[in-house]
Amino acid sequence: MTIFRIVSFAFFAINSVLHLFWKKHGSLTKSLILPSIMLCYFSIAETISPVWVIAAIASWLGDVFLIKPGVKWFTAGGLFFMLSHMVYGLSYIPKIDFSSLNFILVAVISVIYCAAAAITIFLIRKSAPERMAPLLYIYLLTNAFMNILALMTMLSSLNPFGILIYIGAVLFFISDNFLFIECFHEKKPNYFRTVMSTYITGEFLIALGSALL
Repeated sequence: MTIFRIVSFAFFAINSVLHLFWKKHGSLTKSLILPSIMLCYFSIAETISPVWVIAAIASWLGDVFLIKPGVKWFTAGGLFFMLSHMVYGLSYIPKIDFSSLNFILVAVISVIYCAAAAITIFLIRKSAPERMAPLLYIYLLTNAFMNILALMTMLSSLNPFGILIYIGAVLFFISDNFLFIECFHEKKPNYFRTVMSTYITGEFLIALGSALL
């Protein structure tokens, strides 16, 4: 098991570095991000969560569809990532102690997420397809909802593993916002490494925290 763990983490680290800094085989390395993270999860989890596995597979399908250019592939990838966010959220619910939560704090942070998503949509409003902007906002709100459930998990457990899950969720949210700006802002900024480094780290931390919590 130790050897499997070492190999899994080494594979994840090497593939991540190659994807960020060696674009020649970017399609291949991108398609291996989630499989490498899943191997890490399997190597450390005492009990495998089928719900988490479904969420990870949905993320992987999102990655695969986003490899191909075009609106239809972007939309398909986005739908799978929305599914991933929702299923990740479902995987957190059993870990939440709702009776111990400060719902005022949760409400305030929820408003911050909604505002952050609204700012992103405002920045791309002129150049994004008119019918797509509301859908992009709904997508970001789905990610925000997953983040709020991750926050509740952290506040309930108050241990390092709950913190890992929430940090991972925040990084996932940051990644999606930068991705939308990169794809749809009129100036077409290059945020590739920002998008992918936050995404890869976010998915990894969610997996690590979920496996250990």
